Amino acid sequence: MAAAMATPILGYLFGGQGLGAISGSAGAVFALLGVAALFVLIVTMIARGLQLILGAIGTLFAGLAVFVLLNFPSSGASVQGPILPNFWHVLNRFWIGASASDAFRSIVYFGGQGVGTDVLKLLGWLPVGVVLLALGWFKLQHGLATGRHPD
Repeated sequence: MAAAMATPILGYLFGGQGLGAISGSAGAVFALLGVAALFVLIVTMIARGLQLILGAIGTLFAGLAVFVLLNFPSSGASVQGPILPNFWHVLNRFWIGASASDAFRSIVYFGGQGVGTDVLKLLGWLPVGVVLLALGWFKLQHGLATGRHPD
């Protein structure tokens, strides 16, 4: 939880204050930090859950496939969702990166209009992270990671 809050704050201090890339009212800055913290928390939970369940391949799978190969093209950050090819357009409607990008865009350019829908989409991913972490914890507790049961 601390990392989920610290990461956006550090990003803001370097990018926002240091480089002047983020500006706006205090409310907008806090909204950006809140959405970013939620995004980092969910991504971290999903990635760690996959790592616990799948082992080293889970790190590669979570980091590369889930959060890079699917996130970037479907995010709609450089090309809006409605003009993406069909597969990416469908992902853009619910995928975690697209929800975060849309929330950031709403806060920065549209005064937060519509950000509630994007935050709800992000919150919809929270149970995915919780379930994956729970499955990973269960696997560790029952010695399934080593193929033997604990004494």
